[in-house]
Amino acid sequence: MLSLYFGPDTFRAQQQINATIKQQTTHKIDQIDGTIINPETLSNTLKPLQLFAEKKLLIIKNLLANKQNKVHEIVKNAFKNPDSDIDIIFWEKNTLDKRSYLYKFFTKNKKNIFEFQPLKKPQLISWVQNYCRQNNIQIDHQALLLLIDKTPDSYQLTNEIKKLKNFTNNNITTTAIDILTPPNHQEIIFDLTDQIGNRKKLSAYNTALNLIKKGEDQLKILATLTTHFQNILIIKDLTALGFTLNQIKEQSKIHPYVIPKIIKQANNFSLSEIIKIHHRLTQADIELKTGKNNFSNIIFQLIFR
Repeated sequence: MLSLYFGPDTFRAQQQINATIKQQTTHKIDQIDGTIINPETLSNTLKPLQLFAEKKLLIIKNLLANKQNKVHEIVKNAFKNPDSDIDIIFWEKNTLDKRSYLYKFFTKNKKNIFEFQPLKKPQLISWVQNYCRQNNIQIDHQALLLLIDKTPDSYQLTNEIKKLKNFTNNNITTTAIDILTPPNHQEIIFDLTDQIGNRKKLSAYNTALNLIKKGEDQLKILATLTTHFQNILIIKDLTALGFTLNQIKEQSKIHPYVIPKIIKQANNFSLSEIIKIHHRLTQADIELKTGKNNFSNIIFQLIFR
């Protein structure tokens, strides 16, 4: 059997490979670093097995990164005469070039292809629910949504769930997540907005610079701030029109969990201030992209002007 695994969500790919390994109880497992394997070793590994020899499951990782043409010729020849006693999983840990011979072979011959892109939110919700069910962990729906907002990555999610399970006696709540799960990028943006709104200018400036020190992308910070102040503007308008909380949730399409926080933040700004800040952020994005200004100056001007 030949299979191709690829995509950036390596954690879920590894989970599926582990499940395959557990099922292959009669096979000898051999994991190979495809980036450095030499032609002679690969040729010997792919040789047809002798009669009564133990079957093999080969897991060849990142083969396409190998620069030796001979290696790829050996694989192409193996595709022509596959050994039924040797199962091979080709695992490319990034987005796969669909012009590559690996992808073309598997699509042309309708072999097993498994793509592991990061899960979108609805899929991630189902994935976490299944994971918790399989591990006898209780988590209510609001807690699940909060955890995904804080940690939208399958590997980090699993680590957080394991940690929360140990501290909550298998019953994960929003309170436990607030206490035990560190803030994500979006929550730090909330803190930054609070500091701007409460006129804590030095704290706001330090928070913004700390985001950069942590390796956050400058354009992403500006984009998130712009979206956030756009949401504040929407909430400010709807509140001024007399909308109830439920009406705001329905009309704004903003995540229900953050709406009360945004309503509170909106009270720290006048309508003209929100419009002015949103305009500044839009201009700042252009200045940063065109090199007319740098991030430190942009944030300083936004906060202290």
